[in-house]
Amino acid sequence: MSKKILVVCAGNSQRSQALAHYIQEYALREGLDFKVKSAGVAVNYEKLKTMNRLGTPFTDKVIRAQDQFEFGKSNREPGTRTPISKELVDEADLIITVGQNIKDRLLTMFPEAARKTKVAKEIIVDKIISKNRADFEDPYSEKPNSPYRKRSLKDSPKGQTFKGNYIMADEARRLAKRIVPKINRL
Repeated sequence: MSKKILVVCAGNSQRSQALAHYIQEYALREGLDFKVKSAGVAVNYEKLKTMNRLGTPFTDKVIRAQDQFEFGKSNREPGTRTPISKELVDEADLIITVGQNIKDRLLTMFPEAARKTKVAKEIIVDKIISKNRADFEDPYSEKPNSPYRKRSLKDSPKGQTFKGNYIMADEARRLAKRIVPKINRL
């Protein structure tokens, strides 16, 4: 029987899509039957529709490039932004959030999901880690100390670059590689 996993971030255009993709890829390579989806707690479908931004996020290009490097090919299907819904939460066996703040927002909306919701980085460690080290940072974060922003400020004052997305996708790949072996024990 397949395990259904939902990966959640805020806008469902970067972190959750990348992490979901790599969890699925590593599960396939390990012969595990995982069905992985992603969603965002702050996706405003109507606003994105009026802005004509429902299409494939920029992260897809970065994921495909990394897949070519790591696996020689990419099985990536074009992603679209998906708002969180009761149906997605109910059908998931495990919900992985990219940070504690996203977990808090999700549980405010769906408190019944508490027992099956974990923060990604907490899955791979055996002890409680501080909140600032537990988050999988947003590459478009306005925080001045964001790791992506620091590394890509030379390319763009806002830090919104291919390089920043590449760093984020690489972190998602490394995180997924460590998460997949631990998922069956949860």
